Amino acid sequence: EFEESALGLIPKGWRVGTLGEEVKIAYGKNLPTTNLLISGFPVFGGNGQIGFFDKYLYDERQVLISCRGAASGKVNQSLPKSFITNNSLILETGKGKYIPFGYLKWLMKNSDLSGFVTGSAQPQVTIDNIKGFKVLVPDMYLLGLYESVSSSLEDRIEENQKQSQTLTTLRDTLLPRLISG
Repeated sequence: EFEESALGLIPKGWRVGTLGEEVKIAYGKNLPTTNLLISGFPVFGGNGQIGFFDKYLYDERQVLISCRGAASGKVNQSLPKSFITNNSLILETGKGKYIPFGYLKWLMKNSDLSGFVTGSAQPQVTIDNIKGFKVLVPDMYLLGLYESVSSSLEDRIEENQKQSQTLTTLRDTLLPRLISG
């Protein structure tokens, strides 16, 4: 059964909220690129991972929105135990948050955020701009089911990325030795 909402017809029992009501939105922290390290905890900027640092800000994966420059409005995600720079808005998920990571990531990746980008010389997305973004929120039971499936997929994706990075490092180490004899 469906009912009318601000977004049109939605399943009965679901609701429409705003991003600012459903999740805490925060800016990342400033980290000059001169402070990046070769290893440590991953650091995420507006376009993905940019290096490593000796501290992290978040224990769990977070949904990120690039908030400065040409990539403004691009949706990304961090890894667990990551530092996130001030080039990203963080849609904080985790304990005590209503919308879990998996659904929030899917929702944001399938949303057009271009209408929330302001500025001509320097495009940007601000917390004030994005907090009014309307989101469709399923009932708790469905969110729990979705998260139980998506979290295992996210874990597998993370493991594959780690394995890919290990293989890349191994290739980069062995290839020069092979070429030089």
